[in-house]
Amino acid sequence: MFNIIKYKSAFAIYFLIMAVLLEISTFILLGIGVIPTYYLYDFGLMLIIAGLIFLVPSKIAQMIISLAILIGQTLLIYVNYSLTTLYGDVFTFDMIKLFTAAFQAMGNDFTFVRMIIFLVIIDLAIIAGAIWLFRKLKKDGHKVTFHSNLTISLVVVLCIISGYGLISTTYSNIVKDSMTDEYVLTDKFLIEKSIFKLKAFKKFGTYGFYLNGFYTDLRDSSDDEIQDAIDFLNSTDIYDESEVYGVDTGNNVIFIMMESLEWFAFSDGSFNSKIISNELTPNIYNLIYGFSEDTAKNFYGVQQLNDYDYSLKGYASTSYFSKSKTNISEGGAVLGSYPVGANLFDYANEKTNNVGQYGFSLMNMLDTSNYDYVSSYAHSNVASFYSRDDSHKVIGFDNLYFKDTIPELSSEDMGWGNWMSEEEFMLSFIDDFIPDVDYNNNERFFSFYLNVSTHGNYDDLKGNDDRLNYANLVKNSNWYQNVVKDYFQLGNTFLNRLVNYEASVVGLDRAIGVIIKNLLEKGIYDETTIVLFSDHNAYYHELSNDIKGVENSDFANIELNTVPLIIKSSGLASLGITVNDYNNQEDLSSSYKYFDRFCSVYDILPSVLDLLGIKYLTSVYLGNSLFNDFNNSFVPVYYSHTGGMFGKYGYTTDLEIFNYELENIDDYKQIFEISCLEFTKLLTANQLLYSDNLFLKLKKS
Repeated sequence: MFNIIKYKSAFAIYFLIMAVLLEISTFILLGIGVIPTYYLYDFGLMLIIAGLIFLVPSKIAQMIISLAILIGQTLLIYVNYSLTTLYGDVFTFDMIKLFTAAFQAMGNDFTFVRMIIFLVIIDLAIIAGAIWLFRKLKKDGHKVTFHSNLTISLVVVLCIISGYGLISTTYSNIVKDSMTDEYVLTDKFLIEKSIFKLKAFKKFGTYGFYLNGFYTDLRDSSDDEIQDAIDFLNSTDIYDESEVYGVDTGNNVIFIMMESLEWFAFSDGSFNSKIISNELTPNIYNLIYGFSEDTAKNFYGVQQLNDYDYSLKGYASTSYFSKSKTNISEGGAVLGSYPVGANLFDYANEKTNNVGQYGFSLMNMLDTSNYDYVSSYAHSNVASFYSRDDSHKVIGFDNLYFKDTIPELSSEDMGWGNWMSEEEFMLSFIDDFIPDVDYNNNERFFSFYLNVSTHGNYDDLKGNDDRLNYANLVKNSNWYQNVVKDYFQLGNTFLNRLVNYEASVVGLDRAIGVIIKNLLEKGIYDETTIVLFSDHNAYYHELSNDIKGVENSDFANIELNTVPLIIKSSGLASLGITVNDYNNQEDLSSSYKYFDRFCSVYDILPSVLDLLGIKYLTSVYLGNSLFNDFNNSFVPVYYSHTGGMFGKYGYTTDLEIFNYELENIDDYKQIFEISCLEFTKLLTANQLLYSDNLFLKLKKS
């Protein structure tokens, strides 16, 4: 009987030893210590798995199962190493559903070759050890009897009970310790929510962290949790306080989310300034600086103009921060939040009944005004990318336009990186994007445009119509000759990529020109509020890092993730709330109070509602109107789904350790830490808007 136990337990013990060694390697490679805080919680799950391996009757099956789990663990080491290095993030199950899209978007630049080689060697060693063990066991005879089967069953039960005991005892102690503390600061919060992923990973280890992930996915919110969230969200005010409230009442609205757009794409001085040039991007320049009647007639070719002062300037933020993937940025812009630890189509897809659930979306909030808005969404990529065809109708868009749903464009072969002309895309459906609505009957429109051509890669290996059309224009520009010259030492590969990037930006600008011209032709330019914003920095090929002089591992750098936000609003301009002269950099320090405030994508929706004069419950959104005059007890905070909570001068990944860029900001530090705590409470309650239809319950309560 001893032989059968020895035979059966060999691979279970082998798995257990290898799993522990790989866990130690994980923590060392990620730079987060040696073992998890709750190592018994982690080990308990390993013990249960070992017991199940012990139960498998076939020796070869034991070996295959053991190797599959261990190799999977090494794969997780690589994925988590990559995510931690690049973003301060770790892998979660919700990423699986977007794996294809995310993999395409990331490309080969995010491959750590040395780490791959190291882990392949580790895997080969594990496989070699398993084969050696398999051959050695082959020599040992064994005979299965009633007593041996009973012993096997007892060993399996013992392993499972012991493992479960370690997990449940640790969990009970965590819950007990959490009873008197602020919930969002407890380790129980880390088990039940996926907001601070890296902190949870440090606490529970690989096996414990993903066990918690399953628990979170399967767990339903309790009645008490839902009621607490309702009470918390209802405790805030209806917003209608700012001095600009309603200045754009009755306007049409256009959102343009610019893929990977950086301030240096518009630069007329140095790459790290916010100076805007009209040489390569005249249409974006015109939106922010205004333009003359002659420009309207000669540049846009529109002769019949309404009585409007086109010279009125727009508004720009030099402290707009974005550190999220594209789908999260666009979702945040029209929803004011985004589900954490899940994807939008998990809760909003054509197979589920979500009528009324997304009443807080911008599209639905516009319909609470005295105007009837028709809303349209347009993206020059395919409809299925990030499952936009499944989610966007549900959250409130009336019409969806994609490259593959417009008949005259759908036949074009467009793989990843083979982007069509943005101008061609916009021209193909401009009359749908800017529809003829009946203004006399209070009809208006809201249109959202997301381009793709400015996304990477920026090599010449694949076709990009904008890149091909405008590359020579970029190379012959003053921008290239005067501004880029300081970066010539970075080599021809960098310069080629930069030219291709900028050529795509020129193509986007031309598409924006189509929109401006159409608005002028229809006489509604002054009656349309336009918001342009970037989804994230130009991370492809580390282009942003090279330009800004930031190491790739410095993922929390504020400047690295500071990208453009521009608002064209006739109401703001009429009040004198305009940008200062960008050509005088000293003016930036004495700008209007709205100009340099730290803000994020979550501030866009409430800001637009503020301008349009539409009241809203402030707690439904994670951001605030840019025009809200905050008191000294609050600083704006932004939560990145790729890890971390950020403010203008610092960040935290766990509400325990805070990192600051400046030293003499003691008052800011204190307020920022309080703001992060309060924001986490809001974020926690906000997630029930998605998982538990909380908005409907708010309306009824």
